Amino acid sequence: MLLETCPHDSRLAHIMAANLILGLIAMAAPVLGGAAAAAWGVRTLFAICLAVSLISLAWVALLVREPRELAAARLTR
Repeated sequence: MLLETCPHDSRLAHIMAANLILGLIAMAAPVLGGAAAAAWGVRTLFAICLAVSLISLAWVALLVREPRELAAARLTR
């Protein structure tokens, strides 16, 4: 999922670049996951995936702000 909150007029360029990067990572992830499972086992791979998911959840919950709320806050100043 891509959360694009770019405030300037190059939003389309950001979305295209981010989708390209995410697509490359999404293509490589199963191959790397298979190699990790072969080397360290499936349980370790699941633990790594869980850790990455929890870090991502914390990032979104703590650091991502709703751009409409930010715009409304700027208007009320």
